[in-house]
Amino acid sequence: MAKASKIMLTIALIALILGALCILVGIITGGDFERVKNVFYAVYDIENRVNGLNAFFTFIS
Repeated sequence: MAKASKIMLTIALIALILGALCILVGIITGGDFERVKNVFYAVYDIENRVNGLNAFFTFIS
């Protein structure tokens, strides 16, 4: 089980690094950070997830 968790952690870390590099390249090549953020929010529906988490934690407390 420890070996599987190390593999999953390694894959997650590589994905995080690749994502950060993609964002960095987008900004270096003249992309607007606000546009990058808007695309990210649109693709992953972050606003609804944040609102759902806020409602959940408000309900708990």
